[in-house]
Amino acid sequence: MDVVKFATNLAMTRAPIIFIRGFNSYSREDLRFGPLNLGPVHRHLQPEFEKHGYRFIALERMGFGPLDEQIERAQKQILTLRLGASFHLLGHSTGGVIARGLAHALQNSQRVLSVTTIVSPHRGSTLADQAECFQAAHPFWYRFWKSAGYDVAARVPLLEPMKVKAMAEFNEKYPNLPNVQYASIVSGAPLKTLPLLMRMIGQFAANSNEVTDGVVEKASQPWGEIIGDFVADHGAIIGFRTMLSPRSYEKTQLEFRDAVEQINRFYSRVEDLQ
Repeated sequence: MDVVKFATNLAMTRAPIIFIRGFNSYSREDLRFGPLNLGPVHRHLQPEFEKHGYRFIALERMGFGPLDEQIERAQKQILTLRLGASFHLLGHSTGGVIARGLAHALQNSQRVLSVTTIVSPHRGSTLADQAECFQAAHPFWYRFWKSAGYDVAARVPLLEPMKVKAMAEFNEKYPNLPNVQYASIVSGAPLKTLPLLMRMIGQFAANSNEVTDGVVEKASQPWGEIIGDFVADHGAIIGFRTMLSPRSYEKTQLEFRDAVEQINRFYSRVEDLQ
């Protein structure tokens, strides 16, 4: 049997993966940092999971708007798909938070086997808390980011749902469901060891000495069973090249593939219980 046919047959026995991207202040599908456009958020995740035989579906028009609106938007898309008896929800960054709420929205109509989150701000991001005073507190950096195409002041309302207090309220509203398995991939390192771009972002968190992936403090990321603990940054953990050094890039690629493997093992355990 050839590899393509084997993967196709295996996909028929595995529950599909619904992927939800994180915060997207540009209201576009691609991953962007200022003027840098890195392509679809799932561009590296999808082929890796397909190698394991999964049908991988990335929801569209996600990452922007109030969290409840995103949950409703995601629910409507899923209800148009032919997914079979059950499926997994997988979210990166804020997408993991949306996945948790989505499990509630779908509980009466669809069978969600698991919710797996990758470096998600379950307890909020202090970068969101700091955004409101960013222009006054850091005028040089405000002008720098604005010249690069990212006006922090204009995005303050978009960051409200990720504040620490707002996320605590979200957690009360969407507790874990008893029939859904929850797991998380966490990742982070001391800020000074991260790539330049991540240091430029992470330095404005409430405590720059906390272990972080550059965007979300590691302490905010655990939810359910921790199935992988890494030192990659916010983009590298989903396969993007954020390190210029070939050796450093190779190391983060190994972590990325290991993260996928840990999720695959978790899915296999969950499916074996059915």
